[in-house]
Amino acid sequence: MILSEEVRAVLPTKKPIGGVLTADELRTNDRIASDRVIVENFFGRLKTLWSVCSDIYAWKRQNYDMLFQTCLALTNVHVRIHKLRAEDGDANTQYVNRLISIGSKIVKNKKAASRTYRSKRKVRLSLAMAAESAFTAADPGGSDTEIGSHSESDSGRLFY
Repeated sequence: MILSEEVRAVLPTKKPIGGVLTADELRTNDRIASDRVIVENFFGRLKTLWSVCSDIYAWKRQNYDMLFQTCLALTNVHVRIHKLRAEDGDANTQYVNRLISIGSKIVKNKKAASRTYRSKRKVRLSLAMAAESAFTAADPGGSDTEIGSHSESDSGRLFY
């Protein structure tokens, strides 16, 4: 199977080296560019709606085609209800606002979790410091619990 028999690519005409494009070639390139924007908007919507389409696929290979076709079909339904482009109506504005709202909630939750972690860590550290200072204050001459203590009563023996 040759890929060119199965797939057809529509590519813009490149400007020749040191030359210019004709008016007809410029119009064709503009039409291709506007079509490309629509395709990019569709794939952006697909990836936004279905994270399985935007991430690396790590599930069973035999399920991929069915899953991807299902995501495409559901995205087509979504596009019929909520248009792709901003000039297509208020649905796009609502959609963008919803995404911004979700993003701000995520940021707010991360900041709250970070604040909670820092405050709990501060309490833990202050308790540890208080315990250490109390331990050192209660034993100003050093510890007699160490092996090889400098106490005169042990006379060099470890066990009695």
